[in-house]
Amino acid sequence: MKISREGLIILFFGSIAIIAFIRSWIALTLLTGLIFLSIPFISLVWAMFTIRSVEIRRELPDEAVSGEQLFASYRLTCHSMFPAYGVRLTDFATRGYISGLDVTASSGVTLRESISFIGVLLKYFGVTLIEEVDLFEEAFHSAGLDADFPLAFPPLTRGKWMTRNVPLVFPVRGKYRVGPGQIETGDPLGIFRFTVNVKGFSEILVLPTWTSLKFFPMGGSSRILRDENISQDREGASSEFLGVREYRENDPLKLVHWKLTARHNQLMVKQFVKQVESSWGVILDLRKGFNAGKGKETSLEYMVECAASLLELFDKEKIPHILALAGDDITTSENLKGERMFDEELRMLAAGRNDGTLHLHQRAINISEKYPYISWVLITARNDEDILQSINALSKFGAEVLVIHVNFNSFLTEDISPASMKKWRKMWGVEVEDFENEVLGVGAKLHQINKGDDQSLLFFNA
Repeated sequence: MKISREGLIILFFGSIAIIAFIRSWIALTLLTGLIFLSIPFISLVWAMFTIRSVEIRRELPDEAVSGEQLFASYRLTCHSMFPAYGVRLTDFATRGYISGLDVTASSGVTLRESISFIGVLLKYFGVTLIEEVDLFEEAFHSAGLDADFPLAFPPLTRGKWMTRNVPLVFPVRGKYRVGPGQIETGDPLGIFRFTVNVKGFSEILVLPTWTSLKFFPMGGSSRILRDENISQDREGASSEFLGVREYRENDPLKLVHWKLTARHNQLMVKQFVKQVESSWGVILDLRKGFNAGKGKETSLEYMVECAASLLELFDKEKIPHILALAGDDITTSENLKGERMFDEELRMLAAGRNDGTLHLHQRAINISEKYPYISWVLITARNDEDILQSINALSKFGAEVLVIHVNFNSFLTEDISPASMKKWRKMWGVEVEDFENEVLGVGAKLHQINKGDDQSLLFFNA
């Protein structure tokens, strides 16, 4: 058994008081007794004064990318006449995009519930009142770092401040509301400790990640091939001879026009301009309830990453496109233009919520009438009649439709309760038995994604 230094001091005065009482040393008994009783009283006053005097300032970037490390700055200042001992800080973050039956719990997540009869009763029936993420524990765990929680600080004296830069990783995209934090302080002897919530919130938008697609079918015989290591027949690629120009550094030698080079006595190269046969639209199906998995490995996050990967390809290849988020409302990127368009589309995806309650085909009819001459990529986790009707609506004017179907069943885990499955089934429409052939039958192309698939090769077998 180990006794701390503070405990030895209290034990010393307590022993003297007991011995003095036994020997009838009244004066010494009173003196040591007062000292013995005053120590806890002074410690209590000390802790009460310092807990309200510690100020915290939190600094976070406005945006981050999921999975990438960032730094949060915490500056603590003590305004009390007494130094603050045993200062420990805990911060919490709430994911703002959680809705429906999202399964987002992962290692490091803590649930704090109100301690009351109603709270205990609801917990017994599997109802959680508040879901918060211990920001330090969750983010440190995602970064693969080891740390003590809560975050400890050395003693803070009056007017002095201390800054700690904490490396954090947000594993899942979304809107995060950071706060309120909690500060815990105590007295020098460690007898009393008080905790107070820190006022003030911060918001951070965590953008989704994307994968660089190596191949994409543009329609007809046109293709985009972005990997020189992939051997693929490129005959029939849509390009138009523009003219010739002088050789520039890094121009491939196969483009050299040798006859004109000999005539002009300098290297001349052929120049082509790529023709885009059609504009493209990406529709993300955000029907409520269609999300399974944990953390970043969910069907919804796979769908979002697919959409982000397509938008990155369209942005790099200068292909006209729009993004449509099909939730309760249709949100499109039709008014976004310029070099920052992709960044704005990522922000749209980061804030996207699967809260749609209306049938998708009703929205698809309006979308196809508003944009009748563009091709579509529909990203969904469903395989019901509503999706088939949506494909028919999108191809109403002869537009090409590609369907990216994220296999919902591959994300189901063993700990899914029967009650959750029953609720899911109630929200689902009538499933189509031979979904792949039905999609092909209405003139669309189907691409399947399962959990763990390499999304960069999504369209390679198209």
